[in-house]
Amino acid sequence: MLGVAVVKPLTGVVGIGPKLWSLMLAELLLVGDPGRERWVTAGAGMIAVDSLVHNFLHRTGSLRRCGADHHYGPACYAPGGCADILRRFAETIDARQSTRPFRRLPAIRSARHLAVLRGGRREHLQRPSD
Repeated sequence: MLGVAVVKPLTGVVGIGPKLWSLMLAELLLVGDPGRERWVTAGAGMIAVDSLVHNFLHRTGSLRRCGADHHYGPACYAPGGCADILRRFAETIDARQSTRPFRRLPAIRSARHLAVLRGGRREHLQRPSD
């Protein structure tokens, strides 16, 4: 929930919603200084819900099963909306148990981590060396 605490005050800027703030800040916080645990925790907790993600949750019946039927938009970030559902799903996933390359890494903390790792771009999780 630290990611939500970082993004919420920023959504007061007209024209920039939680999706865009999450996209902009997540990677910066995740890799900016891996030694700062709160930065990493905040970045890992940021979730960007676009229409594809919302429609996937709708078509699979996940929104209905979670009692969260709604149209795409601000309701995706409201309590019990798409972002909360994804957060609950992510808390149950530990990719180290299912895929050999992940066993050397810390628990996957976000869909973004998982996407980067699956794309074979592990170097993006490391801070660049000078």
